[in-house]
Amino acid sequence: MSILDSKAREVEALIGQLASPSTQEVEVALARLTIIGSRAVEHLISALKSSRFPIRVNAIEALARIGDHRSIIPLLHSLMDPHPAVKAKAIEALPSFPSPKTARGLIAALKREKEREYRKGIVNALLYLCQQGFIEALDGLLKLLTDRGEDSQLRLQAMEYLKLADPKQRRQLLKRLSLDPDPQIARRARELQKESTRKRRKLTPSKAEKLIARLKSEDYLTWSSALRDLPMEGTSLVEPLIDSILSPSTSIAYCRRVGMALRQMGKGVAGKIYPYLDRVGYYPALEVLIETISQYHDPHSAVHLKRVLDRLSEEFARAGDQETQSWILLIKGKIHTALADINSRIALGDLREMLIHPATLGWVEFLKAAQLLGNRDFLLPLLQLYQHFEKDKWMGNQIKEAFLTIKKRERIRSNSSLFKSLDARGKKSLKALLGEKARSGEKSYN
Repeated sequence: MSILDSKAREVEALIGQLASPSTQEVEVALARLTIIGSRAVEHLISALKSSRFPIRVNAIEALARIGDHRSIIPLLHSLMDPHPAVKAKAIEALPSFPSPKTARGLIAALKREKEREYRKGIVNALLYLCQQGFIEALDGLLKLLTDRGEDSQLRLQAMEYLKLADPKQRRQLLKRLSLDPDPQIARRARELQKESTRKRRKLTPSKAEKLIARLKSEDYLTWSSALRDLPMEGTSLVEPLIDSILSPSTSIAYCRRVGMALRQMGKGVAGKIYPYLDRVGYYPALEVLIETISQYHDPHSAVHLKRVLDRLSEEFARAGDQETQSWILLIKGKIHTALADINSRIALGDLREMLIHPATLGWVEFLKAAQLLGNRDFLLPLLQLYQHFEKDKWMGNQIKEAFLTIKKRERIRSNSSLFKSLDARGKKSLKALLGEKARSGEKSYN
């Protein structure tokens, strides 16, 4: 059986496990699918059409954890799923994919949806996207806020946007809304006008605990509103948030929420995370911290990330179970992506090793990092990788793109001595990677 076939069978078995009545079995499957990552996305998207709604619900959770943007359109379609649990899960998952496409899809769903509870969830999702800076979400919220024919409860909820608005726009909208014929809207507008003149109170330990408790809630509207309020308290909440995810008993879902909060708090967050990297032993928490650091593209992060890579390599060698090894490899992939984003070649040796490691063959994270950073020493490993995926057109094209990019950047000729020792199969793979350019007379590089 080929590597591709065995991986596909594993993914399909895990998707079947998503229908288990055992919460523990489902969580094990979700964790493994998260680790498999982008290679499971197409299978999970197909699972959104399963006749069994638990599979549809948990496939959405898996896609949200993976975060691959191929999921956006299928998840928007899930907003029309006939099962209420699937629809609710799709609303909860979509903020994990902040983009103009997500915002536009949610606005269309808000217009189409009739049930108040679902509409409230959509408004919360739009508020989060607005906080992320997507003006498409802002347009939808403003229309809802100023539409006097809309549901009062939804308009009140949309007024939370005013906490995010610039002072001038905030004053103008509050003045207009304070004269609204709906007494609830007018009263809330006047309350917000008074609040804007008060000096902001210092964050107290009790208030911090309450915010974190709300973020831990299983109720979507509760934790999503906390997710909006947390960044307004500034970076003073970074340490308490990180401390709240260090225990191995912390759910992966809560770790993800903390990550979403940290990524909204600005560049000052990275400096507060670095001291934690050497001592975080719970891998889902470490993954969240790495993802947060990578968002800020801080050149100073390279030495910290390299130190984590070295520690993970030692832990991988000692790990006695597949799940631990898989988590380590997943985090390594994210670290190499982060290093590639800041153009750091501090860990090229580990990247080259991961590119052809039996457990990570075909991992797009390592391949993309290699394309951005790799040197001539990566060409033969890429050729070797190509031989594993010759029958996979999409993967073959990804490898070919990386190979040709490095070859051109390093100015390696097709008749370079680097390729002299290739056997017959290797020469055939090289010809396939070089494509038409090799047959028509490739331009030489000095």
